[in-house]
Amino acid sequence: MKAWVCHRIGSIDDCHQIEVATPSLKSHQIIIEVYAAALNFPDVLKVLGKHQSSLTPPFILGHEGSGIVKAVGSDVMDFKPGDRVMFICSGSLGAFADYIAIDAHQVTIIPDTMSLELASCLPLTFGTAYLACVANAKITPSDEVLILGAAGGLGLACLELVKHIGCRVVCAVSSNERAQLCRSRGADDVVVYDDTIDSQEKRKQLTHQLISASHGHGFDVIIDPVGGGHTESALRSIFPQGRYIVLGFAAGSIPSIALNLVLLKECSLSGVYFTNYYQRHPQELSEHQQALVELVSSSQLVQFHSQQCLLPELKSALIAMSDRRLIGKMIVIK
Repeated sequence: MKAWVCHRIGSIDDCHQIEVATPSLKSHQIIIEVYAAALNFPDVLKVLGKHQSSLTPPFILGHEGSGIVKAVGSDVMDFKPGDRVMFICSGSLGAFADYIAIDAHQVTIIPDTMSLELASCLPLTFGTAYLACVANAKITPSDEVLILGAAGGLGLACLELVKHIGCRVVCAVSSNERAQLCRSRGADDVVVYDDTIDSQEKRKQLTHQLISASHGHGFDVIIDPVGGGHTESALRSIFPQGRYIVLGFAAGSIPSIALNLVLLKECSLSGVYFTNYYQRHPQELSEHQQALVELVSSSQLVQFHSQQCLLPELKSALIAMSDRRLIGKMIVIK
């Protein structure tokens, strides 16, 4: 089969689509013919050696996808060949391949009414948003929520979920084009920030912008997949006893936080690292993924902004994501 393989850490140029062995089936696994897979920023970070969890090359890229079950192991009871499914994967055997062999608890059946394109970005992208907004922050309709980096795939997923809950949502983004997208997806207000926050003056300016967008109230919940120099400004805009949720560091740098801010704001600061979570709590992963499928199916939750490319074009998509030229989600079709 063909798969996209990273041969050496450090450069996207060392990723190639090549022929590899078709995976063999273990008793607790499912073999899926992959139809679509979603591109995520960790795909880029792992290739560049900048992710908090590293892989030793060679490895197949991709964290989530969808497809059709081709075979099931002897110990697998809940799936059969022909089932339409979505899946989340980790380790060296990723989703950007013709086939994947994967543990059954990482796979969820999807209804016939759900497209495989949409399903490909539910497991990790919307799974992380669900874990952050629903299970962790326990957002309620009375909360005022700030989402940093809101025009990225994860940010838009959080926006969809939080608007479904019924909150007032402020999105923070780095361009007017991204601001327009967030408004079209239901954002109540949008703050356009400088992509590089590298001075105390810029930090103060962003804090002022954020507090003004909350009408001086401050935010009950802040969702941060960006990190970098934006984090301190956002934390200063939190309402006392608010919840600050860290999802990643798309800005490319991990911020250092003065803990006296957490003390003075009496706020909670927590992280959501989805891959670690589901490895520790496989049963909860299955429950959350099923709840997410039902939510999307029953409420028409997702009017997701996505782009598509074909599997042979993946390298160009990786470069575009690395250069921060992508807006929304990139779905890679076989």
